[in-house]
Amino acid sequence: MDTTAQGILSTLIYHDQFDYPLTRDECWRWWYGGRDEAPTRERVEAACRQLIADGRVLATGGFLHLPKREPIVALRIERAGHNHIKWHNARRAARWLQTVPFFRYLAVCNTVAINNGKPESDVDVFIVARRGRLWLTRALVTAVVQSLGLRRHGTKIANRVCLSFFVTDAALDFSPLLLKPADPYFAFWVAQLVPLYDPDNLSGTIRANNAWVTGSLPNAFSTRPSTPYSLLTPVSSTPNNGS
Repeated sequence: MDTTAQGILSTLIYHDQFDYPLTRDECWRWWYGGRDEAPTRERVEAACRQLIADGRVLATGGFLHLPKREPIVALRIERAGHNHIKWHNARRAARWLQTVPFFRYLAVCNTVAINNGKPESDVDVFIVARRGRLWLTRALVTAVVQSLGLRRHGTKIANRVCLSFFVTDAALDFSPLLLKPADPYFAFWVAQLVPLYDPDNLSGTIRANNAWVTGSLPNAFSTRPSTPYSLLTPVSSTPNNGS
């Protein structure tokens, strides 16, 4: 098996842990392997066809997945529908937080960033504050999100905003947090951030300061972040604010 096919399998295996099949284009963008071996879209497409022909990978409804994992295709589409209210709540929080002093950036992270949050899950967000104002910004952000009735706390979890990660604009190089010798989870975590508030293009700074991501995900920064990352049309669902 050549390196392109190996990288596709690595990518599918990683996302399979989250019950998340991939399109061919996603296999290219999230291809996991060495920077010097980064494949073109054409090579990925050819390798996908060969993997399917060999029975190592199956294709269902436009998604690629491992053998005997057909149910995760319907699960991905179902979760996309449940995530509609999660994105609505995250955007609402981001709009109100624009008024908070020293608040510079907000991105959705973890499973909701790839439109794969479970119905009962919250929405993890990553926030950047101005240097020297972290604790003040955190207190103000918490107060605003709480006043909106959107903050995760106690048993109120589903669709609520979880204020999970705060840094200052002086700490946008995340490499000191890497596990050694390899940390694929953190590489995907950084690459899959979806900004909802970024007036100063800190996304560009984050990408520049974390070029180490492309050492294992060489195509990850090839396109601009999208909102939401998955463009699947949500299936119908009943909004649930977790109240």
